[in-house]
Amino acid sequence: MIRRIVQLFILVVILAIFGVIWYGCRQSTPIIEPVLSKKVAVRENTGISKDFFEIPSEQGGTLQACLVTMDPSKDLSPTQNRVRDALKIRGKLPLVGSQPQLVLICTSWDQGLENSMEMAEGLSAAGYSCLVWSPRPIDPDQFVYCTYGLKESLDVPRLIDESYKRLGTQMPVSAVGQSFGASVMLNAAAHDTRIRSVVCLDGITSLKSAVMDALAQQYGKYASMGMFWLIDFWVQKRAGFSCFEVAPVDDARKLNIPVMFVHTNQHYLSEMEDSVNLYECVNHEGRALYGILLEGEPYGLKERDYVHIVEGKKGEKFEKHYTINVFDGDDELQANMAEWIYENTKMPMPKVLEVEPGAAN
Repeated sequence: MIRRIVQLFILVVILAIFGVIWYGCRQSTPIIEPVLSKKVAVRENTGISKDFFEIPSEQGGTLQACLVTMDPSKDLSPTQNRVRDALKIRGKLPLVGSQPQLVLICTSWDQGLENSMEMAEGLSAAGYSCLVWSPRPIDPDQFVYCTYGLKESLDVPRLIDESYKRLGTQMPVSAVGQSFGASVMLNAAAHDTRIRSVVCLDGITSLKSAVMDALAQQYGKYASMGMFWLIDFWVQKRAGFSCFEVAPVDDARKLNIPVMFVHTNQHYLSEMEDSVNLYECVNHEGRALYGILLEGEPYGLKERDYVHIVEGKKGEKFEKHYTINVFDGDDELQANMAEWIYENTKMPMPKVLEVEPGAAN
């Protein structure tokens, strides 16, 4: 009898170990193989011109990319008309359209080219050249895992170089990233000085905190700690990086350029608190906070007060107040972005030395 109980106990332990291994591997999959949003089909009759190309990726394999510009020979799409109308009402359309700029747009990891097209369509209405691409390279020799900008951002300089070649000129660069793309763009901007401003939509402070918060909501604070270490082990085992390494908040501290932080309330891993924490780390007067109009707020609201609870080193808590610029829907957001990019990504005029009287020509 005792022998059977011992055998049963050993069997239960073995099953438990295999169960834990299976759980950790399963839970790490959506982190390193994220599907952040559904594929968006771009209408062929929209008023845009698309220049598709491929370049070698630093991750191995090939990147698919596309330059998107407004095509005046085609009928403008409803999105383009709405964005242009919003800029006309503000009296900004002639100004925005007069400044050629390259806008890099990155939204999702595996369908970035398709999912970024809708945003490129709106921003092209302001006269910008928009570059969209799929950060996950095509590599027949190996499966490529998501690293939240650690490796994906290494391709950004190559993409800018190729865009300059195709456009035939160099122009100021602004970077727009959402969720996964926000991490990529903050990392890229911290290392490439050609990026003059960043629009960070639904960013996270760190992958560790995002995963921990998601686990805590499902399993509770204390149980989530052990689960996180197990998941992180599998992330390292399978994808070769740790959740601790992905810290957009550290990239934000390196930036001395304008950054527009936007919370759209569309990604469950990102909270307004993340945008506020990232905002605090940027050392530039051009930083700004934007948030979508919430249910119950009056139509036409332009600003709201946001109270952020900060905990001190000794456990004391105090309030910090922030002004959130409010937008109502995607069209108004894109108009805000187009205007903000123009105002914060201007190429400085070269200094011309005055010729002294009598100086030789």
